[in-house]
Amino acid sequence: MWDEFLKRNKNANPFKTRTLPYFEDLSMIYGKDRATRKDTQTTIGVIEDLEREENDHGGTI
Repeated sequence: MWDEFLKRNKNANPFKTRTLPYFEDLSMIYGKDRATRKDTQTTIGVIEDLEREENDHGGTI
C-alpha cells in the first residue's frame, strides 16, 4: 500500500518510517472518538467557527 501511495506522493517518503510520538497515549485518549454525519467538521470549518466566535466577542474568546 505504501509503495503505491509513494508513487503518487513522493514528499511522503519520510513518513513511511517515522514514528508518531505519544501514539499510544493519544490512542488511549482519542481512539474511539469519531465525528459522523451532522457533527462532522473539516479543519477549515473549525477555523471559520473560531474566527467567527472571536469576531462576535470583540477579539477575545
